[in-house]
Amino acid sequence: MCSICGVYILHKEGLPDIAAALETLGLEREVAEKIVENGSVAASVLDFHLCNSTNRGYDSSGIVTFDGQSNQTHRDLGSAEEVYHHDDPEKHRKTLEQLVGNIAIGQNRYRTSGIIDTDSVQPFEPIDGITIAHNGNIVNQIDLRRFFSDPFVQKKVPLLSTSDSELIRNSLVASYGSKIPIDELVRKAMIEDREFIGAYSVVALIRDQLIAFRDPRAYWPLHMARLGNLIIFNSEVTPIQEFIRATDYKLRRSDFLRSVERGDIETVSNRTITTYTRALMEDGVEVKKRRCTMDYIYLLMHKNELVMHFRKRSGEILWEHYGLSGDKEEFVVSPVPQSGTFYAHGIRDASGLHYKRIIEKRSKTHKAFLAATPEERLAMKEKKYRLRETYKGMKVMLTDDSVVRNDTLYFLIKKMRLKEVEELHLRIGSPPIKTPCYNGMSTPTRNELLAHHLNRGQIEMYFESIFYGADYDRDTIISKIKKGKTVENIVQDSVIDNQNYLKDPKMREVEKGKFSLKYNTLKMLKSAFKRADLNPDTRCYACMMPGWSGYPNKFKPYLSGLSKAA
Repeated sequence: MCSICGVYILHKEGLPDIAAALETLGLEREVAEKIVENGSVAASVLDFHLCNSTNRGYDSSGIVTFDGQSNQTHRDLGSAEEVYHHDDPEKHRKTLEQLVGNIAIGQNRYRTSGIIDTDSVQPFEPIDGITIAHNGNIVNQIDLRRFFSDPFVQKKVPLLSTSDSELIRNSLVASYGSKIPIDELVRKAMIEDREFIGAYSVVALIRDQLIAFRDPRAYWPLHMARLGNLIIFNSEVTPIQEFIRATDYKLRRSDFLRSVERGDIETVSNRTITTYTRALMEDGVEVKKRRCTMDYIYLLMHKNELVMHFRKRSGEILWEHYGLSGDKEEFVVSPVPQSGTFYAHGIRDASGLHYKRIIEKRSKTHKAFLAATPEERLAMKEKKYRLRETYKGMKVMLTDDSVVRNDTLYFLIKKMRLKEVEELHLRIGSPPIKTPCYNGMSTPTRNELLAHHLNRGQIEMYFESIFYGADYDRDTIISKIKKGKTVENIVQDSVIDNQNYLKDPKMREVEKGKFSLKYNTLKMLKSAFKRADLNPDTRCYACMMPGWSGYPNKFKPYLSGLSKAA
């Protein structure tokens, strides 16, 4: 679930005010204008888009441009803001000035396979003028890597990284011929010569052409816009909309903003846009669309109107099934920012509960979900969230999007109890995540997933134990629950073991009705999609359903191996 972007300048006239977009990144107007005038047009647009797309990845960032003769590259480990030196205007200017060209692609990487090193930073260094940026995951990459590791093949297309994305670049290079049409090249490289099985949205530079394509099931989003003589591709629609606002661009009749359709190949070349449509058939049967459910639940920017609508409907359904008894005036509904915000709005609108943001999110922080280790995730949460006030006696309904590992809720429950919250009722917008995802969403190994070890009732016991002060590590609490211990037993053990963070003995007294945890079931989640006018039958639910039958037949030979690896 990386962020990929592509830019093509059809003509230097009739463009949005690109310098205005650079101003929002901290550059002075005069400096921004000179950068654009000196030829770093496409890179300037990408700089804005990548820095407004860090929700989808911050392991690394890179831009490759083409100036009509050669490629220029800037890529490094770190977030987009770090890689393009937004904290130092002079370095920022120099970085953009070296990226001359009217065509460019870029990526913010969030690792789903391979290791994090400079060789894996995308876009890759071009070979024969060909490079790519990829979002997704290739499930048969071991077979493909075996082919590209052959010494004879390595002479033409060296394999330098552990990334599955490099295999796509190398396949395009291996299949390329000067007279082959682009649609045939993509078909040969991705299906006929070597079949790529999995999820992929791709933007590619092929000499002086910009192309974009998606897999036939459309697991991951890719959007395309024309704004005057500027063509933009982006994983998300929101950064494009932000760019329109930042440049105060007035849309024309010829402009558009739409999705790249599943299986389609979009080509921009010689100032012309061409769309190639591929047959969506597999073994004589039409390929089913399978958009990632977690994209709507968690990943997509919360400013996206479809996302807002869906999450509000999910909140409404949570309240309809799991409302609270008693005086509603005593309760507040509050979100985990930003992930729980619109679920809380839905509950507020359906219930009439008072809405209060009791948790503050510091700006310029990344999704802790994307961090690689528990230690990194905990450090990020310490920086990310704060509770300023004391909430003595408060009764809170707290909303969040999902239960994956347990890190965020573990941290926040503890903080809220130390602020003397009296009651806590967690409402989660999706079913627990039970299995790793093989399509590019980094739900981690099974062992890290709380719902792999515990059923729903046991997960509630897990968090309730923390609510009453149990300060054991995750595995210890899981072990005690599996041994049949009650919440009261676990809390008593924590006091005896000096592993209880609550100093007031009264706060450790387990009392029915003070804590609850409820989720949207899969059936309720599908109802939320319907209410939001989104087709629930075109979603992928694999991470919520062990043994999910929706995996394509071609995936199935690889799943057992992937499961063992996970």
